[in-house]
Amino acid sequence: DLALVCKLPVRVIRIIIVLTVTWFTVAGAESISRWGLFDWSALPNQKQRAELTQCDKMPCKVSVTPALAAYVSQMAVFLLDYYFTRKFADGLSLEHTKLNNAIAATEQIATSLSRFNLSAAE
Repeated sequence: DLALVCKLPVRVIRIIIVLTVTWFTVAGAESISRWGLFDWSALPNQKQRAELTQCDKMPCKVSVTPALAAYVSQMAVFLLDYYFTRKFADGLSLEHTKLNNAIAATEQIATSLSRFNLSAAE
């Protein structure tokens, strides 16, 4: 969202989108297969893990269906947010341009009116 509002180049925005989609994919695959990507953040004591969660290794392994549902939900929210924020940012930029053009036209009219000699016109 910030990249759109700050008008970063399209290439940078695409890189951010690709990295985010990649992270969602890797995190979803890790939650299904538990190959050890998230183990570095686990509690050091096995007893503490068992007290806090229902499984020995955090985060707990999930089945394919809930993981896929979470992945689709995350992607939908992320991509819809990008779409609507982009539309908003483009509309805001267009309105800003229109406002600047109106101000410039108003300045020209005000300058012309200030030079207008009413007595000479009569």
